[in-house]
Amino acid sequence: MKFSFNASGANAPLIREYAIASGTAVKVGEALGMADSLAVAAADGDFLLGVCAEDHPGTHDEFNARADGTKIRVNIAPDAVYETALTQRAAISGSASTLVVDATGLSTNVNSGYVMLISKTETSANTDAVGAKRRISACAISGSNATLTVESAGTPSAGDVYLIVPDIGDELYLDAAGTGVCFYSAASTVKLLTVYTDPARGVLGVKFKAPLLA
Repeated sequence: MKFSFNASGANAPLIREYAIASGTAVKVGEALGMADSLAVAAADGDFLLGVCAEDHPGTHDEFNARADGTKIRVNIAPDAVYETALTQRAAISGSASTLVVDATGLSTNVNSGYVMLISKTETSANTDAVGAKRRISACAISGSNATLTVESAGTPSAGDVYLIVPDIGDELYLDAAGTGVCFYSAASTVKLLTVYTDPARGVLGVKFKAPLLA
């Protein structure tokens, strides 16, 4: 995640140093938590601290003493907004009112927002134009597939690629890498709120729902 702006009106992130175990590997843009007064990946923490502001590979680097040092720079601004990639999926199949995609990071709580067609295969029979948007009303999960109920229009062909764009204010979850978002993650309790979306660039802005200084 990349710092975008501060919703409090400040023009800069709020960077502070925190203790970290020398062998802990985290990277710039990764959400961090705290456990036993040490910075850790957010999923391993007791609470959300903020976003890592430097790489800390946890291994010795002759030219960077901080690489396995015991301090890490963290953006702890409670109103910081971060930019990250929108969820992108290739169609598996579909109909005039459904889109079937890989279910990773999705759940039945995806019942708002829209899908936007961003590319079609050379043999696609999809009558929608690239850039077409279709509102989402429901999501059903079956095995590894998610079936999104969308506004009736063209039938997706396998391989057509869509962005899944949440509505402003929708809740999202921190993804498994700790550097992006998804619509659901059973392994994470870290929630974020959608502040803005920019499908033309394939990104959205989010802020943490419950950071340390909230």
